This record gives sequence, C-alpha cells and structure tokens, in this order.
Amino acid sequence: MSFWGDLFRVSAAAGISGFLMFYTTRLLFPRIYTDSGFMAVPARLLLGSVLIVCLMRLLLSFISGKTAAWVTFSVLLTAAALWWRRSPSTVLRWRVQAVVLISVLLLVWRLWPALAMRHLTPFEGTENHDDLWYVYGADWLFDHSLNAPVPSDPDFPFLASAGANVAHLPRIGAESLIVYLASIGQVSVAQAYSVAFAVGSVFLFYASALGLLAHRQWGPHDLPLALVIIAVSPVALFIFGNSNFSTCFGLVFLAGSYWFLRQALGDWDDKMAAGVSGIFLGALIASYPELLSVAAPAALVLTVQSSLSWRRRIGRLATVGLVAVLVAPMAIVSVLSIYLSASSAAQVGSDPMFLRSISWSNIVLILTAFDTDLIARSFGPVGVAMASLVILLSLVSAPRVIWTGSAGLLLGGLAIFVAMYLKAYGYGGMKAVEFLSLPMATMLGAAIGRGVCRVSR
Repeated sequence: MSFWGDLFRVSAAAGISGFLMFYTTRLLFPRIYTDSGFMAVPARLLLGSVLIVCLMRLLLSFISGKTAAWVTFSVLLTAAALWWRRSPSTVLRWRVQAVVLISVLLLVWRLWPALAMRHLTPFEGTENHDDLWYVYGADWLFDHSLNAPVPSDPDFPFLASAGANVAHLPRIGAESLIVYLASIGQVSVAQAYSVAFAVGSVFLFYASALGLLAHRQWGPHDLPLALVIIAVSPVALFIFGNSNFSTCFGLVFLAGSYWFLRQALGDWDDKMAAGVSGIFLGALIASYPELLSVAAPAALVLTVQSSLSWRRRIGRLATVGLVAVLVAPMAIVSVLSIYLSASSAAQVGSDPMFLRSISWSNIVLILTAFDTDLIARSFGPVGVAMASLVILLSLVSAPRVIWTGSAGLLLGGLAIFVAMYLKAYGYGGMKAVEFLSLPMATMLGAAIGRGVCRVSR
C-alpha cells in the first residue's frame, strides 16, 4: 500500500476520532469550557483522549486491542450521535476551524521527517531506541489482552520488549492509543506510532496552554504569541526529540488533572471540574503512574492555596480520587507492581554525567531543556551564562498568577530533581527535567508572549 494511502487512512482515523471525542465530551460534560473561548475545543479533545485511554485500558484486561479499539470507537460514535442534533454556535465554529488549522500545522512539522522520507517510520532522536519498546508493546497488545502470557523466546527478542512493557510494567495507556489508531486506520502499529506521537506532541502543546488561562488579562495579540512560544520552545520539543512517548501523554494527563483540580478548588467552586480532574488522573495512572510523585504534592499546593472551606476542599479531593478509581480500576491495581519495579530499577543506578554537567551558570538552561552544549560551542561559557540570565529574567517576568497557578507543578518537579541530584541518579534527573517541562513551557510562553507585545506597543 502506498505511503499516501496509509497516511490518509491513519489521519482520517485520527480526525474522525477527534470529531467524535469533541461531541462525546459535549454530551457527557456540557458545563466545562462553555465560554466558547479558544481552549474550549482543545480541552475537550484532551478529555476525549482520556476517555479512550480509560476505556481501552479496561477492555484490554479482557479482550484483544483491535477488538477493544472498535468497541471504543462504537461507544464514541453512539455518544456523538446523541449530541449531533445540537449545532454549535457560530463563535465555536470559528474556534474549531482555528484549532484544526493550528493542529494540522503542528502535525506537519512533527511528521516532517516521515513526510520527507515518504514512509511512516518511527523517527528516533537518540541512541536509546525507546520507540521500539512502545511499538513492540503495542504490537503485542494488538492481538492479545493483558491477561495473555507473553512467551520468552530467544528467537524472537522483540517479545522481551513486549514482556517488559506489558507484563512487568503494565502502564499501557499511551500504547493503547497506538493500538486504537492502528485498528481504526487499518495500518500497522509502527505506522500508527508515528502519527500517535505527533498527535501527543500537539496535545502536550495544548496541555501546556491550559495554564495560560489562569491569567485573564491577555491582550488581543498576547495569547496567540504565547501559544507560538510554547509550540517552538525547547521544553515542548525536548520530550518529542527524546522519543519519550509515554512521558508525553503522561504529562498531558497530568496537566489536565492539575488545571481542572485548580478550577474545582477555585473561587467559582466548580464541582464538575473535580470529576473531570479525576478522569485525567485515572488516565495518568494507566499511562505513567510515576508522575503521581508530581501530582500528589501539586494537589497539596492547590489545596493549601484554595480559599474554599476545608470541608469543600477535602470533598473535591475525594471526588477526584473516587472518579479515578471508577474509571481506571484495573490500572490502579497494577500501580503497586509498577512502583516496586521502578524502585528496584532505581537501585541499579545510572551514569551521573548529566548531573555532573550542572553548574550555577547553566542550571536554568538545563531546567528549561535548552541545549547547553550547542550554546557553549557557539558562544562559549559566557554565552551560556548570559543565556541563563535571559531565560531567568524571562521566567521572573511571567504574570504573578501564572507563577502561583503553576506553583504545584514546579515544586513537585523540583523536589524530584533535587532528590535525584542528591542520589547522583542521572536518569532520574533527566526525567525530572521532563516533568518540569510542563510548567516551564507555560511560564516561558506567558512571559515572552506578554513581554514582546508590551515592547511592540
């Protein structure tokens, strides 16, 4: 089958699913983002992807991935059909068109290597070949359920990869999206992976942009420029370049859970937002439960910041936890084994070179995922120090409400980074930088976007 035919089918599967996700969430959650603002559409797409992950994770406990995908698609189709009779407002139609245009541009950018080669080949940016683990795991799940035993055969080494991801670390929420796209688009898992990762990077862009809504005094040009800064910032590209597929979707779900919880604990006392936060949390547990180490302290910070009575605060948190249990029961059962595996792996240690390279002159660049080696080769040590100073001043100039709104994510990520630094655990330090990329992208976008618009006025 031709490259363009494969690309058309998997793109059509993603587009149709996005359409169904949007209308499904309008049916199930009619009260979220009702102002027809720009983020009304992306927020519903993020929530729709969460519903797919939670349903796929539950179904995969009993049936194969390709069957689970078609059951999930049927559910979305039925729910969307129930809402179809209601036409969106004219303002919302314009928002949909804007989101489609931005998403297509970002997808073309992310998929450019595949488009240039005319082959939907996974594009690996490092020597770790992480993409193979995700592809092999999803390929196994395509024809098997999670309960199917994974054989160990030296003649088929890819099964070892599938066994590690599926049997020993059953955090397969992100991989279930690969299976879903491959099934609905009628393409191979490897081809679906490239598109799924590109979609995930676009979702990460929108997830970071959710934090911008904490600041309600954007000018007509400030917010669009802030969105552009987020799209091109190193912190948004770092995870995509490192082929951290599951981390990418994990951060998307963390952002959704965090910002909806902030809305639930805000002055407007939004009860439905707490339930939505719980759904995102369930998807996070199914996809990348290590991020609970950020989600827990972040939720604590939001709880302390809230002006609601303590009875209401505890009630909102209880709602989040209860909904997470309801939407991801099988994933939560697996969390204990995941953490045991992660802790045993951490005892092995890793190359601390990443942490040894940190100094006071480059720490800001490292925490914001800039390429310090490239800057050092181009401008020398002085250039590194100056670049760090510029980025630091940019972050400091971000609106105060962005700082306070992102405080939970920042403190959670920084706590992990400090812990990994003290343990000289290089890999853990790198993961902490990835975790910090979520609030850093929001803050850089807010600071630079507002600053450039002020200078140009």
